[in-house]
Amino acid sequence: MDKHRSSFKVQLKVLTPLHIGSGETISKLDYFLEAGRCWRINLDTLFADPDFQPLREKFLESAPSGQPIDQLIPKELLKRHIRYKIPLHFSAQNANLIEVRLFTKSAGRVYIPGSSLKGAVLSALCYDILMRRPQDADAVLRRYSDPLGITLPELGGTGESKFTHWLDVSDSDFHSPEESLEIVQAKVTGARRGGQIPILYETLKPDTRFTFALKLDSHSRLTPENLFQKVGEFYRMVLAKDRLSIDTALSINGILIRLGQGSGMFATSLLLLAQDLRLTHLYRLPRVDTRIGPRTRKRIQQNIPMGWAELEVVK
Repeated sequence: MDKHRSSFKVQLKVLTPLHIGSGETISKLDYFLEAGRCWRINLDTLFADPDFQPLREKFLESAPSGQPIDQLIPKELLKRHIRYKIPLHFSAQNANLIEVRLFTKSAGRVYIPGSSLKGAVLSALCYDILMRRPQDADAVLRRYSDPLGITLPELGGTGESKFTHWLDVSDSDFHSPEESLEIVQAKVTGARRGGQIPILYETLKPDTRFTFALKLDSHSRLTPENLFQKVGEFYRMVLAKDRLSIDTALSINGILIRLGQGSGMFATSLLLLAQDLRLTHLYRLPRVDTRIGPRTRKRIQQNIPMGWAELEVVK
């Protein structure tokens, strides 16, 4: 890798089901299941179909009852108004028809926001900088102050310290839902009261790949090489801390990273830093023994963690 190059590309390969939510959900009036797939309906075109009009009044009367849409409207008519259909992961094969949390999209196309990747990178760099400056880590943990006020100026770049312009990350390229998504069912494991309510997600399928363009500010103190060395080291530590003995083993060839839903406290808080510096007595998280870590984890079929991916710099 050319250490003086400030603009470069990375390819992200999904390792375990990955969900970055759009904030939208769909109900059982928006989809039906058939032949191992989830068929998402375009209600706008359905309501405009002349063949739907004789059924419209009865549908509107029955919809609040909670019946699935394929029990109210013939499937032959519904299949003429499909946005997309995506496979069901084995965890969702026998799932109840509940709300599905949708993956983020633009004009119906699936992508990963650059802000999600940049945020995951920044978490790793925050750990690295505060780990090397324990006096600052002590102050951050003791006063619960914003660690970015210390981290961002250390990265270099231009602009005011808190908003230092040190790295640009583009949104990824696009994929169709059919080629990139599946429906999974996740649950929280480890709760004292037993099983939790299942959640259905649209997630990226393992082995799906996305490309991002990155650019380091000319005043940044980082190079692509040491940037991703720090990222990989941090997320391997997160994996070691967060992994349960029953978890599926990951085959990792590139730079490990974790994004989106289920990333956990070790990746998204200062918990790992506090433990490694033996400062957990200064760090308090609700309902968490910071000396040990979170009691619960979000898993698919009890043993598949969410959100793991690997990065590779494109030559």
